[in-house]
Amino acid sequence: MKVQLSDDIIVDPEITPRTIDIAFNQWMRFQPRYQKLKDYYIGEQDFNSEIHSKGQNKIVANHCRYITDVLVGYQFGNEPRYTTSEKDIAGKDIFDIMKAQDKWNVEIAIGEDLSRFGRTNELVYMPLDKDEPNSTEIDPMHGFVAYSGDVEKDSVFGVVVFSYVNNDEQTIYRLYVYDVANVSVWEADSAQSAPRTWQMVEAPVPHGFGRVPLIEYKNNRLAMSDYEGIMDLQDAYNSLLSDRQDNQDSFAQAMLVLSGSMIGITMEEIEKSKNILKEHKVLQLDDDAVAQYLVKTTDEAGVQIVQDQYASDIHKFAMVPDLSDEQFAGNASGVAMAYKLFGTDQIVSRKQSMMQKGFTRRCKLYDYRLNNPTMNPAYVPLADIDHMIITFNLNTPQDLQYTAQALQILTGGGQVMSLQTARTLITAIPDPEKETELVNAEHEESVLRTRDTFDYDATEKENERMREEESNDGETDTDE
Repeated sequence: MKVQLSDDIIVDPEITPRTIDIAFNQWMRFQPRYQKLKDYYIGEQDFNSEIHSKGQNKIVANHCRYITDVLVGYQFGNEPRYTTSEKDIAGKDIFDIMKAQDKWNVEIAIGEDLSRFGRTNELVYMPLDKDEPNSTEIDPMHGFVAYSGDVEKDSVFGVVVFSYVNNDEQTIYRLYVYDVANVSVWEADSAQSAPRTWQMVEAPVPHGFGRVPLIEYKNNRLAMSDYEGIMDLQDAYNSLLSDRQDNQDSFAQAMLVLSGSMIGITMEEIEKSKNILKEHKVLQLDDDAVAQYLVKTTDEAGVQIVQDQYASDIHKFAMVPDLSDEQFAGNASGVAMAYKLFGTDQIVSRKQSMMQKGFTRRCKLYDYRLNNPTMNPAYVPLADIDHMIITFNLNTPQDLQYTAQALQILTGGGQVMSLQTARTLITAIPDPEKETELVNAEHEESVLRTRDTFDYDATEKENERMREEESNDGETDTDE
């Protein structure tokens, strides 16, 4: 299978109907690829070529979905952390807004579509009933970013694509075009062949973000899907699995061959004999007659070896472990587990780098809208953008005993790591800063409780001493 990558869309910086049409046509060329990638994820996979099963069974063992779900669960299974410099008040305010908006779900949606399609988009916008910016994920089947044809490849505009059926029952493409300053709406009849006639149906309106608010994310430098390289293996695996089931079905419906005997001459006699045989499960034959089923002999052991090899190659080249493999499970140490996940970690590390680029742009858009009410184009970010970082708490199997021992050594005598840093390494702690506050609060409570106990004991001892003195004074007075 030849992989047809979706390259960046390059256009002239001036936005005109012609520019929009050129960009739209480039985006349309990628849609068959995106549709096929989506089909493979949902299980609508290819059985049409000559190597695929010719029988009745079309069995899909969906490794493509498995690869995406495992990678997304591994990277986004725990809530990510947003960190910035200690004195960055504006940055922390932005993070508070993101947490209130539950951006974790947006990160997951971005991660899923990156894995499926190799690229996706995030639209930052102003809700109609709120004063704070928000964002949502736009998959590449419904949006794209167009770039200038220079070294920097600055985004010229971003497009969100919708379609609807008008009163004349014609399907109309409706594009929301976001440039550096404005958003406008363009429409064209989908029945038109390129070049289409695009008309602006809504005049440009300032969006107030100072740059194109549609952010493009890439899964890797080539914008490839996580399972794009194993789709041929997936097809071969499905074909083999379907053929095996066809053989099993053929065996269950095998033809009975009689040699030296007949169960009837006319169709009526044959049908009657068949019914008797089916009901009583008894077949009478002459001395020299033989009855046997006509079946195709298959090397099940050899077929199983090939099937196992396909499955192994799929996981090998996708660099995603087979979690059902007995060699993967068991009481493996933290170091052994790290080696098993080494390939997966390389993929996720690359994803994190790409995610950080998009996250930085999101922070710039939020900062511009929140802290620049006059929309001054020369505005310098108030937030410390360079130190605003998203960190993913990988959802790895944890050997807590091993981790605890290692951190105890690192934070103990001859300390080489702070407790705060150590807490960030434990995935069971979703918010290390909050955990530090809780630990400090518990420590202060314990100190106060201990102090109160000592104060109570000292008071009681003093009261007891005074009672003894009063008792002694009373005894002395009596004696006198």
